[in-house]
Amino acid sequence: RRMSQDEGFIVTSMDWRGMSRHDLLVVIRALVAQPRLIQAVRDNLIQGFACKLALQHFSRTSLMNMNWMTAKKGINEPSYTYYGISQGGILGAGYVALSGRTHLIDRAVLGVPGTPFAKVMTRSLAFS
Repeated sequence: RRMSQDEGFIVTSMDWRGMSRHDLLVVIRALVAQPRLIQAVRDNLIQGFACKLALQHFSRTSLMNMNWMTAKKGINEPSYTYYGISQGGILGAGYVALSGRTHLIDRAVLGVPGTPFAKVMTRSLAFS
């Protein structure tokens, strides 16, 4: 929040479907007891990508045209940056690649993306 205020950024964000607190029980059950439920986690993650693209499209096409936004004088043509830290860096790599041809994102920062999920899952006893 402070960086957005200091630099004049407009920040939009949302929970990532498939990895939000609402999905926690499905993820835990898939990892601990029912590995076949991982398909539901995958489907929710795909929905998360779609939701992010919808928010980005709204931000790019409609947000700046809102009356309360256009009333501000001196707003330059915005650039649209994805900023993902940790899990946002892991999922953000796929999100930025997926949105590439749409031109919804101008640049991305993938901070501390960590280990890919595929590597973590192959090391789990539940998937051996």
